[in-house]
Amino acid sequence: MRNILFCLGFLACLCSSAFSGVTYPPITIDLQNKPPGHQITEFRTLTILIDTRIDVININAGVGFFLIQVHSYMGNITLSDDSDAQISGTNIGLIWKGNSENVAHFYLFRDHLALLDNITMLIAVSTYSKYDPVPGGCNLSFETEIAPYQKISESDDFITVISQPPSQFGNFCNRSNIVTRMYYLYLSEHDNSTEQYFANIQKMISVDDIVKYGTLVLEGLTANRFKQMYSRYAGTGRVFAAV
Repeated sequence: MRNILFCLGFLACLCSSAFSGVTYPPITIDLQNKPPGHQITEFRTLTILIDTRIDVININAGVGFFLIQVHSYMGNITLSDDSDAQISGTNIGLIWKGNSENVAHFYLFRDHLALLDNITMLIAVSTYSKYDPVPGGCNLSFETEIAPYQKISESDDFITVISQPPSQFGNFCNRSNIVTRMYYLYLSEHDNSTEQYFANIQKMISVDDIVKYGTLVLEGLTANRFKQMYSRYAGTGRVFAAV
């Protein structure tokens, strides 16, 4: 069984955001000649001023589902799809499950209450076969039916990271033998630059890089693998991921 990546979190609380009309031109991600197993099929950083659409085209017939991640800097965004699934925050993602078409549409809405001229974002897409575990496929409490993202909250002393379990092929949840491991990566202390933000997220996008750059959370430290608590250090950012 191959390693599957959950959408990572970056000290970001998810919150709701008001929709507005979508303004074009769309962002196009071409998956031509990208069969299942491409951990990173498309990887780009861009700056948007207006709401827009993401068109994922030429999806290989062997792709059972893909994970799309969007990470923004200094501004909440909302990602939705044609099934009306939507999630808001700064580090978010959705699962697209295969259908008869080879194209998928997603919609990006920025938080227009933010006093910003633009929002810089990173978009990544990873493809999988229909036999692979679905990240967040056994969701019990998050907003979307499938929840490949993590929710992160902070207090004065602790950071709490909550994920949802993956599902096996056939959406089995009650007898899953999938092993999930958690990782984290510290950023440089008191460095809030855009460059460091995206550079460290990029280090935790693919499974191989998470294992290479991240620190493995030892098993047995908490009773619930999908709810982790970490000590909070002021002025030091951290990236969290689940594999």
